Amino acid sequence: MLTKRLFLYAGVCLFLIVGGFVVSSYMGVGLDPSSANYVILAAERDSGAKSNQASMHMEKGTAEFNKGNYEAATRHFSEAIKADPNNANAYNNRGVAYSKMGKNDRAISDYSKAIQLNPNFAEPYNNRSMAYLRQKDQTRACVDFRHYRDMGGTPSPGFARELESKTGGKC
Repeated sequence: MLTKRLFLYAGVCLFLIVGGFVVSSYMGVGLDPSSANYVILAAERDSGAKSNQASMHMEKGTAEFNKGNYEAATRHFSEAIKADPNNANAYNNRGVAYSKMGKNDRAISDYSKAIQLNPNFAEPYNNRSMAYLRQKDQTRACVDFRHYRDMGGTPSPGFARELESKTGGKC
């Protein structure tokens, strides 16, 4: 019985570390989508068939994202959204995958939807700030950057320096 509990405990710990509750950030300097500091969040576990479908696709999307398969990741995050249209994490994550593919308009749309669904969700503000800056919209980038920071978010030093240099220190 003790062996079964230890095995189960080890499996749950491994899942939490490697699987469903991973929070990954991609550190980097500059605004190249492949090196920017995005925040992608995995699914929260919930009961119910609809939520289980969303969670399953969030986990698959996160796994594909972590392998660099952004197109596959967007498909899974889209399926998560179909299963749970109010899933702000899924919109944020799909936006990050779009950003990695250089599809800034789609990314901004997804970050905005994540914020609409959960205005207290800080990460989409950070991610949208980077997308705005890539589009040379320093004003909106600064607004989102300040909002993220005011919410307690910790921006990557590289992105903060990049934003400050592009805006002449106005952020």
